[in-house]
Amino acid sequence: MDILFPWRKQPLKQQQQQQQQPLPRQDGNNYFGSVGGRGGYHSLPHPQEHMLQSHLLRGSAAAAAAAGGGFSSNVSEVSSAPWGSLHGQYPQQQFDRGNVMKVRTSGGDDSTTTTARNTMLQQQHQPQRQRRRGSRDSSKLFSLDESNRSAESELTDRTTGAAGAATTTGGGNGGGGRVGIGESRSVGGRGSRRAYDDPSNQRRPSLQSKDTSSSSYPTTTTNLHRPEEDPTILSTTTPIIVSPVRQLLDVINMSILPSSLRLASLNQAMEFLDHRDKNIHDAELREEGAAFVLYQKLGLVLQLSKCSNNEVVLFEQRGGGSGQSSSCGGGGGAATGGSMDIMKRQPSLGSGGSGGGGGGGGGGGVSVASGSTQHYNSSGHPQSLAIALALQRQSEFDKEIAMVCSCLEMAHRANHDAIAQTWDECGIEILPLLVRVLERPFQRIEQAVYMALQEKTNIPGSLECAVATAVTRDQKLAVQKATKVLAMYSLVPEAKQPMCDCKGMLHCLTRIIDTHYFNRIKPGAPVIGGAASKASDRVLRGVDGGDASTLSGTDGGESQAKLEQAKRLEIAASATSGAGLYMTEAARFNTVATLTNLAADEANRMRMLREPGLLDNICRVVFNERSDVPKECAALAIMNLSHGDVDHVPEICNDFVLETLLKLMKEDNPVTKRNAVVTIFNAACSDENTVRLARYRDGIVLEALMTLVGADNPAYHGDDEARANAAETLFNMACSSIPETTDRMANHAGLLECLAVTLRSEHTGLETKMYCSATLRRMAEIIHHPMISQGALLSALVKAATWTNTDCIAEAFHSQAKVTENRVVMARHHGLLNALSRLALAVGDGQDIQKVRMASCLAIEFMSREEEARDLLSQNEGIIMALTQASYRMDKEEDEVSAAIDEESRGTDDDMSLQSRMIQLSLKNLLSAM
Repeated sequence: MDILFPWRKQPLKQQQQQQQQPLPRQDGNNYFGSVGGRGGYHSLPHPQEHMLQSHLLRGSAAAAAAAGGGFSSNVSEVSSAPWGSLHGQYPQQQFDRGNVMKVRTSGGDDSTTTTARNTMLQQQHQPQRQRRRGSRDSSKLFSLDESNRSAESELTDRTTGAAGAATTTGGGNGGGGRVGIGESRSVGGRGSRRAYDDPSNQRRPSLQSKDTSSSSYPTTTTNLHRPEEDPTILSTTTPIIVSPVRQLLDVINMSILPSSLRLASLNQAMEFLDHRDKNIHDAELREEGAAFVLYQKLGLVLQLSKCSNNEVVLFEQRGGGSGQSSSCGGGGGAATGGSMDIMKRQPSLGSGGSGGGGGGGGGGGVSVASGSTQHYNSSGHPQSLAIALALQRQSEFDKEIAMVCSCLEMAHRANHDAIAQTWDECGIEILPLLVRVLERPFQRIEQAVYMALQEKTNIPGSLECAVATAVTRDQKLAVQKATKVLAMYSLVPEAKQPMCDCKGMLHCLTRIIDTHYFNRIKPGAPVIGGAASKASDRVLRGVDGGDASTLSGTDGGESQAKLEQAKRLEIAASATSGAGLYMTEAARFNTVATLTNLAADEANRMRMLREPGLLDNICRVVFNERSDVPKECAALAIMNLSHGDVDHVPEICNDFVLETLLKLMKEDNPVTKRNAVVTIFNAACSDENTVRLARYRDGIVLEALMTLVGADNPAYHGDDEARANAAETLFNMACSSIPETTDRMANHAGLLECLAVTLRSEHTGLETKMYCSATLRRMAEIIHHPMISQGALLSALVKAATWTNTDCIAEAFHSQAKVTENRVVMARHHGLLNALSRLALAVGDGQDIQKVRMASCLAIEFMSREEEARDLLSQNEGIIMALTQASYRMDKEEDEVSAAIDEESRGTDDDMSLQSRMIQLSLKNLLSAM
């Protein structure tokens, strides 16, 4: 059972042990009987051997006889021995004495030979592998390693001359005679066997060829020699080179029943596919079609699992007796499948069993009256035994599903192009299969909760224990591998939207990452998201329906029933939420990666944001996962979901998301920090969200942004992008049209000063400084006397007066001087006139420097219009010098400046002349005040 490939060399010790075993019992209906007393398993021949044998059987009468029942007569009675266990065993078989073999010569005449009994007895003294070796050379069909090649050569040498008592020699015209197998039948009802006898062929159903073309075979078997030296074989058969991958997939494809045969083939597939060579995996997907075979096997196992569950339900319905009333619904989408009712009646099996409901399509929902519970508990050992067997079969199906998913994951370790091609060929059709795999553990959890609530026990921890033991290891492994395959498909652009639109996909992915009760931010808070609530509602539909009817006799009974139902609903909600804690960490990471890739598509964002609990569960990954990689992936997923228009951006700005973003901003990983800041920036694009950001926890978001912008540490150059995004976010919030937002920003302690200090830093990037200066300019446009924050603004402008790369600071002074109430306050502010004069006397050539000098001079001119401020201006030497240079410079460079300055910011040449006259007039007023 461990060896399905004939090229694998069996250990010598195992061969000696098998040769010492007694010969099997002779059976006329079953050639091999039951080897070792075990039945129910038959090993298939190699696919390449089957291909060659089918070619040799074409047109023979044995094929027609086998088609009439020869090969398929013993399908139910097959041997459980593996390939290697049959080496050295020579079973006997009875033959009809009238069964003779005819030799057809090249001339067309038929001559009667000795009976087939002598020939078959001679061949029975040859080992099985030697007889197969006599007809083909495996080294010509596929590549073998040196050990297998030497072993095959040794076995071939020992077969030379082994059949010394062969029957006849067909001659004629110098050509080799051809053996035609007659239509005679053996006593056991099996079709006649070929000249080289392969016992496995007679145990294999539906392998004969229906082609009526002529067949060829060596003349005699007396002088059996190497196939490569046989001119008959070389002239009549053309060797076809088949890759080991193709042979493996053929074995998997032909392994249908029993389940042990499927498990053995899948076990070898896992060993064969477990490597990291992407080129080989590309060939497996593109050339050999591994995905098609494995998905076909997955669909078969899922359907068999569903059918097995439905059979037990029907058995209970037939054997219920009095007091039982049950109905089995048709299926479709119910989270609690048909096995839920079985587990309800058998608590001891249901709490620790490993059987699941009927997959994504869902087994039929079952409702059973309360009287049936007593009936099944008081009698019916056969029913209990059937339930135990059903759970055992479900456990086997879980293991097989996990193995198929593991093989799929291994085969998809290919390059992106091969995965994209696989998706184009079969992607959309296989999504429901993967969804059914993801649903199985959660169906089991809901069944466990249903069972625990049915028992109505008050044992502390019983419900949690039932839920913890509901999901098996195989189901966890299947979910882990299925989510890995989905993560690979989510990288294909054409797959993003179909995956998001697949029914049940987002719901399953949401529940996999649901770790609600691991580390809640607000203890005692209600369940966030509707995924767990929906599951608990489905669980309690059948539970509370019957209980409420029993308590509805009076008004008091109805009230008591409602209270009891509400209490049990709360218990079920708390039990079904946090189901992702029972999944593996790798499965949760694969799910987050899948959701991240799906959120990158704009068409999926609204659909994903509308899924109950999806965004909240992604946020819980940040708090509950220990690794930094899931946190980084979760930050990217939230950032992708935050992209979009103003209509859906406000949906991501709830308290839980903001708390998550604050935690991500404190991470050491610069990429994670940058993604969190970008998310806040996207949220700040909406005016509605700017108020939420400014209000949240008394401005803690503003504090986090300010800390990140002002972090002047040369050791962390990786945070430059995050600092630039944080500065841009502050500028976005400052541009809000809601006064509350700007007021909170202006009154936030240290924010304006932090922006000014950042402009003077030597280790801050240019982009960050530009956004900081633009934010100060915007705040100067909205903060005026008598606001409390005006003093902090003017102090920040004085510190930022060294910034001359842009005219933002000079324009900020200009904006303040335009308001009459601000002029005297500005003139009296400490250091403001000196800072303003430095800007007006800025040295340099260029458009930006000219804009800085012009905006500063205009600010001085506006301030000189007030008599109280005029006295203070006239006493400042820098102010007088700046106005004097400006008046001479403007007369000389009026034409050049007017051509260089943008018309939108300064107007036409007439406006330039007016500004020049205004500066000259202000200088005259200041001189008169001295």
